[in-house]
Amino acid sequence: MSNPKSQIYIDERGRIYERQPRQWPLAVILSVTLLVFAVVSSIVWLNYMVDSARNYDPPITSFSQNGRATTPIVQQVVLVIVDGLRVDAARQMPLLGELRARGAFAVARVTEPTLSPADWTTLVTGAGPELSGAPLLNVSADKLRPMAVDNLFQRANQMSLATGLIGYYTWETLIPAEQRAVSFFTDTADAPGDTQITEAAVRALKAVSVDLLVVHFSRVDSAGHEHGATSAEYFDAILAADRHLREITSALDLSRSVLIVTSDHGHLDQGGHGGPEPEVATAPFVMVGQGVLSGEFGTIEQTDIAPTIAALLGTAIPAAAQGAPRFEMLKISDALRAEKALASAEHHLSLAQSYLEIFPGGELERVIEDEQEALRIAQTTNELGSHIDAFKLAFPTVTVVNETLAQLRADRIAAEQSRRLPVLAVGLVPFAILWIRRSFRTGWQFVTAFLTVIFPLGNAAMWASLGGIAMTAGALGERLATALLLAGLCMLAYRWWQGDRRSGQLVALLLLATLTLTVHYGFFARLSAIYSPSAIRDEGALLRDILGRSVMALSFGSAITLAGLWWEDDVQFWTTIRATYGFVLLVISMLGASLAVTAWQMGFGPTWYVPDAKLLLLQLSLLAEIGFVAGIGLILPVFTVAVGYGLYVFSRRVYLSPASRRA
Repeated sequence: MSNPKSQIYIDERGRIYERQPRQWPLAVILSVTLLVFAVVSSIVWLNYMVDSARNYDPPITSFSQNGRATTPIVQQVVLVIVDGLRVDAARQMPLLGELRARGAFAVARVTEPTLSPADWTTLVTGAGPELSGAPLLNVSADKLRPMAVDNLFQRANQMSLATGLIGYYTWETLIPAEQRAVSFFTDTADAPGDTQITEAAVRALKAVSVDLLVVHFSRVDSAGHEHGATSAEYFDAILAADRHLREITSALDLSRSVLIVTSDHGHLDQGGHGGPEPEVATAPFVMVGQGVLSGEFGTIEQTDIAPTIAALLGTAIPAAAQGAPRFEMLKISDALRAEKALASAEHHLSLAQSYLEIFPGGELERVIEDEQEALRIAQTTNELGSHIDAFKLAFPTVTVVNETLAQLRADRIAAEQSRRLPVLAVGLVPFAILWIRRSFRTGWQFVTAFLTVIFPLGNAAMWASLGGIAMTAGALGERLATALLLAGLCMLAYRWWQGDRRSGQLVALLLLATLTLTVHYGFFARLSAIYSPSAIRDEGALLRDILGRSVMALSFGSAITLAGLWWEDDVQFWTTIRATYGFVLLVISMLGASLAVTAWQMGFGPTWYVPDAKLLLLQLSLLAEIGFVAGIGLILPVFTVAVGYGLYVFSRRVYLSPASRRA
């Protein structure tokens, strides 16, 4: 284990000792500086991302308020939101099944992120979070802001319709008092709270003439979070919600009213929502009453619900609404259908004009001109009495505008990604330096860092959720790590058989690696089955998860790093410190390369559009991992030096033991 540059001395008593050459800590100082920079920059970037997501500002803040009111179809609409109700669970509710048989049923695709405040906003504005300005992360009730865009309550008030809102107290902030004539809120998401909500809703329907009433039940969601969507508690909650729904239905006259029952989102089997999983990102939609056709109507968008309610009441469509009335569910005359289709087409052209003010020129301007001409023809056709033809000419405008806006969004995102391509080069710089300084030791450190990143840090659930290539890489990492352990065992047996005196060192290293892997597998056996916003209980749990993985990863990598030093017979004080810091910086470089990919894809946080939920979570996780790895890495050499010294003492005892000498 002697350093080739060391010198051997004999003192006056004949004792032999080794003097090491002087070591300069310049590389260590530089490593510490880089790690401190990594900690600080990851914290700053992470805070910026979280603030951007919680206080997301939509690209358009000014919408036209000149929407066209139409002839009412019904006098009253009651919207019941059963928070957290899954589509399959809704099929187990007896009364809701009766209503589904009498009316229209569809599956509503929920806008992402599938979080309650964002989805509540979508239900009453018809606009997804990208336009409504709803927070992209969960926020406490005291940090919520009133809805930033026009909603059903405002449109109803413009026509002097009475509105009511009854539900969980968070709604009180979202819809200001001046926009509701009747209201009642509870601060408990449990059975007594839902009972109070039912009693208040029945009183409002019997004692007050309310034209638009929104009722929100929260016990089902609470049961889903606490016990999961396949639990007995969740089933009890949906049956209780069904009984409450029966009381509300009994207070309604469905010959002059329409009842709509839906949910804001679903739940995972184990509980949780926020991501794009099918059981989370779909919701039941049942509509029954005057002017409603019966039958199953496939899939609709959650953004279609508010425009459909506006069409039923005859109000103008909320200004930011991206959806359209579901005319196929309405039993109305051709003249009324054409009138409402023209109003919907005008609304979407107005929405396109709002986009044009922010993103001028291009294909959108030409499409607006063409659709305005088509709308004039449709209007003339309707005035001439050809209502069916007018509907056929007007309604396609909605589809054309939505497709054009979607293409505009995609093109602008692609253009921004092209400008961010140099970010990818930054992630390759550390690897270029590694190639220039290539050696056995740097190669060993590279393999160690690679295994650390794709095995302990990148758990199987994460890889599985991010696609086939990532899942393959994760499985490969597990196989490589297992192969390393088996190869070490075989090598140990062979070297021991050949009489290698360093086999005691290998025994200790092998035991350390085995212990690390055992702890690692035991730790991840408790992790969630998916890597998604839906699996996050709270921010603290997410950070604890990442911290645990970081500790396991660095323990795993440190063991392999020490093994490399022992193989080179160079476990010296400064050498161990430099090797440990080199390993940590390589891990950060690999995480940084992944972070560079996410920065290329979506920038440094949400800006004018809502990024993919899993990509956003991945960037947040990578930043937290870099911060934790850098922070732990600052003090990691203390432990590697201590372990290295302990193993050195142990091996010397084995080597100098009487049995070893006799051998």
